Amino acid sequence: MNSSLLAEEKLIAFSIEVCGIDNFVKDLSMPPHHNYIEYSIAAAITSVGFSMIFNIPRRLLWVVAVGGIVAVCTRNFVSLGASSGNIGLDMGPT
Repeated sequence: MNSSLLAEEKLIAFSIEVCGIDNFVKDLSMPPHHNYIEYSIAAAITSVGFSMIFNIPRRLLWVVAVGGIVAVCTRNFVSLGASSGNIGLDMGPT
């Protein structure tokens, strides 16, 4: 294991102990707070932006954007189920 990674892990553990954080996930809410189209647009923009780091050709950026949208759709469906009040997830067959 890398020594800098080990030092970072110890620093994180120390910070958690000093600040008194008992649970990271108790304040996180799972249901979406925005429209599904907003999540799709954000996924497309971030996936294209991230792909530019790796010099993806411009002609393939639309494929990357669609892939980001599909990834968000899949994540929301798997995490939240078919009916969570989100318009994007409730459009499918019942």
